[in-house]
Amino acid sequence: MTILIFIGVLTAFVSKEQLKKTLRQLPNYFWIIFLCILLLAFISTLFSSSPFYGAVEISLLLMVIWVALITAHVTQNYYYGKYMVVSAACIVVFLYVLKFSIGYTFFMSGYESFPLWPASGIKGGITGFVNIRFFNQVQAFTLPLLIGGGLVMMPKKRTAGIFCFLLTVIWWMLLIQSAGRGIMLSSLSAALVSLFFLKKHIHRWIWYFLGTLLLGYLLKVILFDIIPIDTSSAKSMVRGGSPRLTLWPQTFFSSLEQPIFGHGPMSFAQIHTGFTPSHPHNSILQLLYELGYPATIGVLIVAGMGFKTWILQTKKNLKVKSDILDDTAIIKVSLTTSVLAGLCYSLVSGVIVMPLSQLWLALVFGTVLGLYNKGKSEQDIYISINTFYVYASKLFIIIAAIVLASVLIRDIPTLRENEKRFVKETDRHVFRPRFWQQGKIGFEKLDTIELKQTEKSNL
Repeated sequence: MTILIFIGVLTAFVSKEQLKKTLRQLPNYFWIIFLCILLLAFISTLFSSSPFYGAVEISLLLMVIWVALITAHVTQNYYYGKYMVVSAACIVVFLYVLKFSIGYTFFMSGYESFPLWPASGIKGGITGFVNIRFFNQVQAFTLPLLIGGGLVMMPKKRTAGIFCFLLTVIWWMLLIQSAGRGIMLSSLSAALVSLFFLKKHIHRWIWYFLGTLLLGYLLKVILFDIIPIDTSSAKSMVRGGSPRLTLWPQTFFSSLEQPIFGHGPMSFAQIHTGFTPSHPHNSILQLLYELGYPATIGVLIVAGMGFKTWILQTKKNLKVKSDILDDTAIIKVSLTTSVLAGLCYSLVSGVIVMPLSQLWLALVFGTVLGLYNKGKSEQDIYISINTFYVYASKLFIIIAAIVLASVLIRDIPTLRENEKRFVKETDRHVFRPRFWQQGKIGFEKLDTIELKQTEKSNL
């Protein structure tokens, strides 16, 4: 959050020409539909039960899109820009694998304070995330990028290529051990969809994908099922029936109550809505409930048109040379699978509301946009940016940064108190994260209700 605010403040010092280049990353149809969605979201916020948090959600959306545009600008204008997101994925995965390796070594050495990963990971925080599914969200985006990094490095620097290969195998091992049905289905579905659309260009990538998957499963069996003495602690975190089957119909029928403007951004997280989670674990249903049907249709149109133009250009430009894909081809395939995996996983998890997964979505989408613009030929579909658009964009981004800064100033002093109140009001000891670790909002309304009840009883 601090990084987003810092980026927003820096926008005030960006030159007019640089800002024009950044804004021209997206075509006309995107800006037209986006402004319509923004208008609908703003109206929805005005009529929502918590306009302040609605403004926070819109500001966060603006800042995430701005990060994506900056990433696209860097990718398009710098030679090594296309390697940026792949390198970031490799560094993040290496650091986490190092953390896991240290913990596993301590566990095998008999230190009871280091349980075997991810035993009690949700409550004890051994995974490093308040919920292991947030870890899976990061894996959805980074796993395809790791594969791309391994394929890029293998012909050039074999040692680095083998290192990326090992990281990918361990990443698969942790993914399987986490027993996330949604992440497994999303990763496999994304690979199959990429294979369907890109066909001959992706065969080598798919074999690498399947090979690391198989080795990751074998490593999981060895490290978690065979080696540990206490096999009970090595069991995957398999859970029973999913509450989503009840939550999704409830969310859909509730969305019909406000079909045009929705209930308002972040309204699902209201503590008085009757929903236990802070989001419906489905991106489309969340958009329907919070923003309404017109805005959701606009988002789906933009996503569909964007995916179609990306696939058409990628199929046109990909070249197979001596049975070996070049770097750009490998990265494009990896990015395609990464975006698909993230979007597929958003249908069963809170990918679009968790800050870390939002950042990865922005980085991956921004790299896709930058690589697409490097090969674009239809310049006429891209908007002509004048001075008005430049200053209007600066104003929007700075206001968004101010709103995000204000929510930090407002909420941080009472963060722990709200967590305790959440446990008291809901009789639950598991947080429901969204914007904060305890994602529910609307406690101030409970204070007002309690005050009125007290005054009424005194009378």
